[in-house]
Amino acid sequence: MADYTVPFTPRPSHIEDALVALHARAWFTWSDTSNKIYANLVVRTIVDKAGESVLYDKPSESSLNSDLAALQADWDAQAHARKRIMEYPDATTFMEAYTEKEIGGDSTKWDAYVIAYNKVRADNPK
Repeated sequence: MADYTVPFTPRPSHIEDALVALHARAWFTWSDTSNKIYANLVVRTIVDKAGESVLYDKPSESSLNSDLAALQADWDAQAHARKRIMEYPDATTFMEAYTEKEIGGDSTKWDAYVIAYNKVRADNPK
């Protein structure tokens, strides 16, 4: 299954999302790209790295719907991670605070960073 923890990746919502997660490369297409429904799904023959032709089996519509539901459940389960990543202090704040503490001997910014970081974790439990 695909990893949907990136904060701006939209929630999987179409069987195409499940198809992309099944195999690498362009192994499928649509007979009508403006109407991407199961009936218009076409499995293509691809050539692997060894130069061999590969034809994947066309998955059943029910298996694609099950895979899509699993992708959606995985995505939903990561809501806290997406929220956290948007709320954590930025990397520049971290680097500045750490540098001032380690090189300058002043932990004021580091202490504030740690408080902000821990607040995000407390506000967004797993």
